[in-house]
Amino acid sequence: MDLYLKKKGKLTLEERDHKLLALIRSHDRKDIAIAACAHAMSPRAVRAALNVDLNVSPISYHGLYYYLQAVVAANHCDPTVVTDLEAQWARALMPYSKPEIAAPSSYLEGVIRILMAGQLNGLEKAPEFHTLARRACTDLAAKLEGLKLKNQWVAAYTTASWLSSCLRLPMNPEIKKLLDAEFPDWNAWAAWQPNLNRLRLLEGLPSERRAVLPDILSLEGPDFLQSRQATLCDGLIAQNSDVPISTIHVRCLAIEVKPGTTSELQNMLDLLLGALETACQAGNEFMALFVQLCIRTTVDREALQIMEGVRRIANPLVTAAVLRLHAERETLGSKQAEALVRIFPALDDARGEFLLSTIGSYLLQGTQNCVHEMTDALLKQLNDGRPAVDTQLKLQAFGKALQETSWIQPLLETALRVLLYNWPSLETIKSLQSIRAAAQSTNSGTSTFSLTSIIDTYCIDRLIRRGAIDLPSARLIDALLHLWHQTSDPDRRAIALLVARGEGINLDLRCRCLKQLPLLPGSFVRKLQRVMENYTKEGDASCIELARLLATTTFTEVVNCWRPVLYCMIQQRTETLVDYVLPNLTAQAWLRLLSDLSTIFGDLMPSFLPSSPEILQSGLQVWGQQLTEYIPTITRLETSLGPGPALKCILLGGEGLWIEDLIQILDLLTIHHGQPYERIMQTIAGLLSHDGSNAKEIREALSLITPTSTKGVDACARCLEMYQKASKIVSGALVTGWIYASGMTERDGAALKALARVLNLQVEEDGNLPVAKLEAAADHLDFQAREILVEARRLESLRMALKSKDPKGTFALMASLGIEDSRSPLDGELENLPPELTKLIEKYGEGEVEMSFPLSHLTGLQRTAMGIGTAQKLFMRLVISDYTSQGEMPPAFCIHLANELNVPGNGEEHCYWPVFKDSSEPDVPHCGRGSRITWQLSRIVSRHLRKGFTSLADVHRFVAAKINDLVKSCLVCGAKHSSRGPRLRRPTVCQSAACSMLWNRVALDVRLTEIRTDPGVVDLLLTGIFAAAQANRLDLLPGCPVGSTPTIVQVLNNLPAMSVLQATNDISAALTNVGPAALHLLTWACSSYRGFLASTSGTLHIPSLPGAQQFILANAAPEHEAAFTSKVGRQGTSVLFHGTSIDRLPCILSQGLRVCSGTALQRTGAAHGNGIYMATEPLTSFSYAPSITSWRASTFHNMRLLLGVELVGRGNSVAGGIHVIKDPGVLMCSRSFKRFLEGREISDISLNFNREDACEAFELFHHFVHEDNIRFGQGKLIDTQKLDCLVDAYILGENLEAAGFMDVIMDELLRMLTPQNPPYKAVTKVFQSSRPQSLLRMMLIELTASGPADCLKVENLNEYPAQFIALVMINRLSVENGNLSLPYFEEMPTAVEELGACRYHEHIRQQEKCYRKDLTNIDELYELTQQEALL
Repeated sequence: MDLYLKKKGKLTLEERDHKLLALIRSHDRKDIAIAACAHAMSPRAVRAALNVDLNVSPISYHGLYYYLQAVVAANHCDPTVVTDLEAQWARALMPYSKPEIAAPSSYLEGVIRILMAGQLNGLEKAPEFHTLARRACTDLAAKLEGLKLKNQWVAAYTTASWLSSCLRLPMNPEIKKLLDAEFPDWNAWAAWQPNLNRLRLLEGLPSERRAVLPDILSLEGPDFLQSRQATLCDGLIAQNSDVPISTIHVRCLAIEVKPGTTSELQNMLDLLLGALETACQAGNEFMALFVQLCIRTTVDREALQIMEGVRRIANPLVTAAVLRLHAERETLGSKQAEALVRIFPALDDARGEFLLSTIGSYLLQGTQNCVHEMTDALLKQLNDGRPAVDTQLKLQAFGKALQETSWIQPLLETALRVLLYNWPSLETIKSLQSIRAAAQSTNSGTSTFSLTSIIDTYCIDRLIRRGAIDLPSARLIDALLHLWHQTSDPDRRAIALLVARGEGINLDLRCRCLKQLPLLPGSFVRKLQRVMENYTKEGDASCIELARLLATTTFTEVVNCWRPVLYCMIQQRTETLVDYVLPNLTAQAWLRLLSDLSTIFGDLMPSFLPSSPEILQSGLQVWGQQLTEYIPTITRLETSLGPGPALKCILLGGEGLWIEDLIQILDLLTIHHGQPYERIMQTIAGLLSHDGSNAKEIREALSLITPTSTKGVDACARCLEMYQKASKIVSGALVTGWIYASGMTERDGAALKALARVLNLQVEEDGNLPVAKLEAAADHLDFQAREILVEARRLESLRMALKSKDPKGTFALMASLGIEDSRSPLDGELENLPPELTKLIEKYGEGEVEMSFPLSHLTGLQRTAMGIGTAQKLFMRLVISDYTSQGEMPPAFCIHLANELNVPGNGEEHCYWPVFKDSSEPDVPHCGRGSRITWQLSRIVSRHLRKGFTSLADVHRFVAAKINDLVKSCLVCGAKHSSRGPRLRRPTVCQSAACSMLWNRVALDVRLTEIRTDPGVVDLLLTGIFAAAQANRLDLLPGCPVGSTPTIVQVLNNLPAMSVLQATNDISAALTNVGPAALHLLTWACSSYRGFLASTSGTLHIPSLPGAQQFILANAAPEHEAAFTSKVGRQGTSVLFHGTSIDRLPCILSQGLRVCSGTALQRTGAAHGNGIYMATEPLTSFSYAPSITSWRASTFHNMRLLLGVELVGRGNSVAGGIHVIKDPGVLMCSRSFKRFLEGREISDISLNFNREDACEAFELFHHFVHEDNIRFGQGKLIDTQKLDCLVDAYILGENLEAAGFMDVIMDELLRMLTPQNPPYKAVTKVFQSSRPQSLLRMMLIELTASGPADCLKVENLNEYPAQFIALVMINRLSVENGNLSLPYFEEMPTAVEELGACRYHEHIRQQEKCYRKDLTNIDELYELTQQEALL
């Protein structure tokens, strides 16, 4: 410090104090700083430093210790600044003021202990310490008051416990003065001696609980009443010991005390605090009860006894129940049933006696109220017909609880005790509910007996009041309950309900049946249940079924039990049973029914009264037994006549009056069984009346007809027939004529007369008929003749209608009826063919037709792909066995092209392939030489016919559709290819090994179609194989069947030229000398890559590359096409070129282009890194293509290979026109621009497309694909040169099958052409290059025909094609005759919106949407966006 002052120089005292005070303030330990600087400072400055810089923090007294040290240090430096007394007090208080214990209580404790020990006196002489002591008293009092308000009594006791020492020692006046002045309640805190265990227990309560218990918690706090007792509780006792007061209040807490001794109040307070301790330990339920009884209301003896009783039981559920019951004790009833049930068992225990003595009085009343309310509610629900399930269950549970509670039963009302004595179980109540629900669901609503009402009455009797139900009904319900408890079988329960509901069956019988039901066999029960259920709907049939069931059972007790039920059922149906039985049962079944009833009721029938049901009368039973020997005769009669009065008369015995006559009738029918006239006798017997009153006449007629002649029998038959159709007058006249006709015997006449009596016909005795009768008979015969003719015409029209719908079925039906049909079903089906098929399906023999399918719509590329050649049609012969006399034979067919060599015909027979249900598809051509298309179609048709022949039209439509879809499926198995996106051009096999093996065994004319249709492609493929073999690179021939490169070279050099193989009739014979290896090699070369490579021609050939042999890879393998298409997306494609060695061609075709940089297959350098090197200019790539030699007979010597490659995106340019492609998956050697326009795929333009030197037609197509624009210029009419270009573009679109492009070009042509003198050059080009069905041809013809008569100048007629002139003339004549309407050209439109129907648009054929749909002006036509192009 002295050094510091020396550095500062000479300073005045004031300056020195100022600098040293600043130094002290900057120091962390100011006590040390003051000790170091005090000797150099003035006394005033030192005191200022102590008072200002060392202030003690309030409340926490932080800094007190350092203050005391600074006081001692200042006294040491200058006793005049700080007195020795102050230094002594500072030293004495240091133990009570260390930083870790600094607090007002510890400082005050130190001051009091120092004064009481007499160590120092004169606190007031040390004013700073006296001030601190006063402040400590105030702070301690405030702290304790805060702890008291927060109910933190443990913390308060810890803080104030040292004050008790003030009462144990003599009090220093100075201390008392200080405490009385600053801490008035210090005596109460000093005298406080609480129960610490209780305090700690209360301290563990959550704050939210303590918040509702402040007053009762304060009972364990200090005695603020007298400040002399250990706790406030003791203070209350002391204060009220001699005062007769009934209610004691502690703030909001009220305690009701009976005036008396001190022990009463002390006892209640002990119980209250004990209950509080229990509430702290017992849980939420006890605490809630404690708050309810001791906090929210005045605490009385009853409340404390309830708390004590609940404590003894120690069950939270009981506690919760007591809480609810006590809170609602004034309105106890059914709402408190659950709480009452919960408390009953607890009060029945010894531990619950104390609680029972407290709450038993109002608990009993509440119990009785609960029972009354629940029974009243149940009774009202039952009377109102409302569901009472829940009420019944609650009442049963409550009654069961009462039944099990011993203490309450003697206290209950007498009626309730009687109910409880036989209280139903829960199972009984549930069974009753189940029975009631089942009875209600099966109640038909027609019965007067209500089982549900009886069940409700039973419930009232068992749950509400005794005597509500009569004894028989109670027995019935008891029987139902007994069955319900014994079995859960729904069938038995259903029968039980039907029996219980059964009217007319006495009660004892019903109970017997219910008792027996559980013992019956299952099969019997099921049948019985069906009978009982159907009784309400079909009562008569149910009686018959039950009789059969009881008659066939072997259990006598079952029959005895259930036959009364059957009797009651029959008695209820007595008026309808017989009338139902006779029409609905056969005679044999009727007799069996009588036998069954005799078996069941045989011992009872003699006792049956005449009023008993008719079917149970003994006379009928005896008659039934008599009829048993005539069962065959009656059965035959029933078969002949059917149910009717005659059969009823016989079965019922003719009301018992004509028994003998009926027996004789049956005898006659029995004796003459099998005779020619038996049918007539049965017809006569059928004339019996229902009561048998004409039985005698019929017996006589039957007895007379037996000896008649054949002519007499025939007359009787005709008489009976006439009786049914004609009037009695006509019938009588005809019978008279037959009686006196020549050739009739006397017996014949007698028989006819007897028959006339039966029929009640008048017969003229002398044979002379009145004129009126003769005329009536003649009219009747004429009418019959006319009816026969009408019916014949109706049947013929019906036959024709059936043949038009189902010729085969009609033919079979006529044959089965023995009717000859001169017209075959095939003729009928051919007549009903749709108009568009009449010229395409022709009959060639019995059951044989030939179907033709035009192929002229196929492009040259498609023809090459399918091996069609120049054929314009495909024929299929079909033989359908259903149309032949040998209907059991399977359908058969053959397929061939119109231009095939050795086509069957001209006397040569066709060879048909039969199609059995389990036969396989044809593997070899079976009719003619065969081709790829006929072989694939034969397998497809075979699979289709295996499913069954439907009709000729269906077969033709199926084959026609398949011709256009051949490329979509496997050649062999027909499975769909996975390729999506680019359309495949050539059928190929799938990736299955089985399909490949079968294809390699097919005839050469089928699998090597290219040899005949495109030999240049085969030559190219063999050249690539030869180059790879000559270079000894077998790795460039993946999957080659010949494993030696020298062998491959030798085989290829031995092959004849492709032109030789193309011209030969038998390719196999031409290759015999070469060996089998040549066949394997040729097959592998043409089919292993599973794509389609073709020579270019027509519009596919690029004229700007003269002298170059051009090929187009129409499509790669299906999976390669699908993979490439998936990468195109919205990026679009571009064209690059790649030159390579021809020995790489086989590998490129089968696997695509690959990155060979850094491998043994790398040919040239890789200056720009690994990848596939491409160029935008063909000449650049051409320089990288070396020339090679080919096999001996090849035409491709010194050939170089240049590939046009399609690329996804715009490439990866690394130098001028050079691209390096890293991902081979974005490349495809298909040389095609791929785009979807209006859902139509446009693909396969050219292998070597180059925009700069291509023709203008390709220029238009390129703009259309990539820019959606085909205009040549703005604001300039298209001249003749550009008209030719538009024609070329349309023909290009036909070859590409680009419908959208063709429609756009067509609209441009229509905008510029007029009907006057169309350009002959354009017309000639159209008729030379377009397809025969071209819409452009039709447009030119109709356009010219709709123009003026002189539109074709005579001098120019020779320049037009003759076909064009002829078609124009024909159309013009049609227009003049009104046969052709051409509104499209009546006034030529100048805008697209005026064009009307799309007459000349290709999309009509494709069934697609027009590109112009929704356009409003011509400008929108050329603003089609990329989105529309990609759809």
